[in-house]
Amino acid sequence: MNIKSKIFLSHTLMDRNPVKDRLISDLQKLDYIELWRAEEQMLIGKSMAETISQAINNSDYFLLLLSERQGTWQYRELEMALVSEFTQQNSKIIIATTGGDVRDRYLQYEFINFAIDYETAFSHLSQLIKVNKTNSIIRFQLDEFTNKKTLLIITDEVNEQLINYFSSHPNELKTINRRLFEEIVAELFWGFGYQVELTQKTRDGGRDIIAIKNAETIDKYLIECKRPDVGNIIGIKPVRELFGVKQDEKATKAILATTSYFSKDAHQFFERNKWELEPKDFNGIMDWINQYKKIKSIT
Repeated sequence: MNIKSKIFLSHTLMDRNPVKDRLISDLQKLDYIELWRAEEQMLIGKSMAETISQAINNSDYFLLLLSERQGTWQYRELEMALVSEFTQQNSKIIIATTGGDVRDRYLQYEFINFAIDYETAFSHLSQLIKVNKTNSIIRFQLDEFTNKKTLLIITDEVNEQLINYFSSHPNELKTINRRLFEEIVAELFWGFGYQVELTQKTRDGGRDIIAIKNAETIDKYLIECKRPDVGNIIGIKPVRELFGVKQDEKATKAILATTSYFSKDAHQFFERNKWELEPKDFNGIMDWINQYKKIKSIT
């Protein structure tokens, strides 16, 4: 027996666009989907943010309906869906517009325009959402994805929305997908003006990111990312290993970035080699995020 696809519908209640109303009505008639709408399923006394986040995580697809009037919650819901897409490693975001072509703003997502040819657009959407996680939802592997695209393209996915989300939900950094943490650090350095290479997931080189900046001098930084289980700290062993890789590759400096903290002996090793090694613990990562946000607000 087929399991129904779960669709989270993000739209603006105040917008009475007739095309949008028709689309919602037609979606409700499909017997192979379950449509989640906040106006129907929010419970009194429940946290709106928590309820919506859980519903997005449990959905097969996040369907964002764009029209002439956009609500603040739609942007927040899209941020949540982007985080969910990465942490669960499945492609789930679909953008549907009912009021003009805004494709240039959403190039990285599945995009369907209902304002031009409704029947064709609805046929495409209805076929797409027949597939659910339990059957054979189209998935992408983060290592394959990053190795085949330049970081400039990766930043279309791991972008300002995602950084802003973790700025508002810092503790979630401690439990996210480990590869996603590497991609976030890579995006931060891209925002700082570095040329960045994200190494293969299966590499055995002792560093996850190479960051190079051409200024008055050419500086090469090796960055190792550690997202340990909550409560675990980083000891001296990975610090020594990173120092050895830095020496071998003749890099300017090596940085160990973690969502946790460092042990006393690790700190002492960093201090003895402070011109060649730099620690970035959870607080340091948040400083990077704040710095990134300031840069993006200026440019």
